[in-house]
Amino acid sequence: MGKVGESLFAQDKKNGLLVYRNNHWLPVLATLPYREMKIASMLPLGKDRIVVSTLNNQNYFLKDRVLLQLNKERWDDSYTPSAARIDDSTFVVGNAKEGCHIRDRDGKTIQRIGIREGLVNKNISSVFVDQQKISGWPVTMGFR
Repeated sequence: MGKVGESLFAQDKKNGLLVYRNNHWLPVLATLPYREMKIASMLPLGKDRIVVSTLNNQNYFLKDRVLLQLNKERWDDSYTPSAARIDDSTFVVGNAKEGCHIRDRDGKTIQRIGIREGLVNKNISSVFVDQQKISGWPVTMGFR
């Protein structure tokens, strides 16, 4: 369960993806792309898109009650517990095997931050972006 903008969403094993409106849970997606899909995080990107990240490193856009897969590039099935919005066109995801990935609005990885770039450990369990930014990129990103 999590909040995206002013909406509260929840994933239910039986009923799919739900949104809470007018004191009721309403279906957004009755069926998910695969039965064992586990949503890790959801965040707004732009005016009409929501990025949906799953625990197995898949990213989707939710737009107009349709879920579209983003990262069709090579990906591994690594545990991805956290994502954060950088701006209207980029977001960052934490990854259990490769540190974190900064992705564009199409889900393509545009930068990787791992051990070679200075992380002590490549297992990132939580990401966030601070309030200071230079040219749209964060001065610091926090990793837990």
